[in-house]
Amino acid sequence: MSNRSKTRGLLSLPGMLDEAEQEAVEFLRENEPPEGYQLSFSGGKDSIVMRHLADMAEVNYTALFNCTTIDPPEIYAFIRRYYPDTVWHYPRHNFFRELERRGPAWRKVRWCCQIFKETKNLKDKHRILIGIRAEESWKRARRPRVEPSKKKKSLTYYAPIHQWKEWQIWEYIEKYSLPYPSLYDEGYSRVGCKLCPMTFAPGPAAQARLEREKRKFPHFTMLFERALRKWWNRTAAPTAKAYGSFEEWLDWYYKGFPR
Repeated sequence: MSNRSKTRGLLSLPGMLDEAEQEAVEFLRENEPPEGYQLSFSGGKDSIVMRHLADMAEVNYTALFNCTTIDPPEIYAFIRRYYPDTVWHYPRHNFFRELERRGPAWRKVRWCCQIFKETKNLKDKHRILIGIRAEESWKRARRPRVEPSKKKKSLTYYAPIHQWKEWQIWEYIEKYSLPYPSLYDEGYSRVGCKLCPMTFAPGPAAQARLEREKRKFPHFTMLFERALRKWWNRTAAPTAKAYGSFEEWLDWYYKGFPR
């Protein structure tokens, strides 16, 4: 069963979706800056809905896709086909080159997010639309719907669908017959970066997901492990080498250790 079919229509009540989308449209109109928004577009279900709401609100925006170089090929093809006016931002170096130089990312040290996903300025657009939802994690639930950037005072983030549930996202997509990446119908709940350390965890369920991802994207897996081996051979910290061989350490890393 696809991830989409598990949540479609759950707890749906008459009028709830209409009220939620109307409120989101009004939120977008009320906060629209003269220069227009910058819309962070990932190609995932939440950003698809957010982008359609911005169109419904008839606000001015520029959609930006931050190419991490480790996104699924299906996402690249999807964006090019259905959203060709999206602006692509490419990093100076690809993920694997940075991985070889910097070493592994951890849950609390996510240099990859800072390099590949941190907001990129588009001329003078300082109001950023983001598709985060409170339901996704306790950290996102604690974030305000309008949030000034802690790193750049000129930036402010706006989350129009912050209180939406997943069933609302899928009902909205179905209501307007919006295209979405095929990966969702293959059981994926997220279609972002592959082999993300945020998903590494012990336990049979997490490890089964990881193995499925490695089989689905063998080329990424090969490049990922090759870059880590080069880092290990050249500059791995003593604490990492205390685990024994590279293979033993890699097994620990895939299991989300240390936390």
